[in-house]
Amino acid sequence: MPFFYFLIYLVLCAFIGLVGKKQPLGFNGLFLLSFFLSPVVGILLLILLSAFTAERSQSK
Repeated sequence: MPFFYFLIYLVLCAFIGLVGKKQPLGFNGLFLLSFFLSPVVGILLLILLSAFTAERSQSK
């Protein structure tokens, strides 16, 4: 059973990495942050980076 939870954890981290692959941190950065900190922190960081990137692209 613990292996199943770990597998779900890895899938969540990979999903966050895939969603954020066009962000400044990219897939590797978001995946690793999600893996070592938590997927919740990864989602929050992804939301913050999305807002920052959108704001930055509108100002150009």
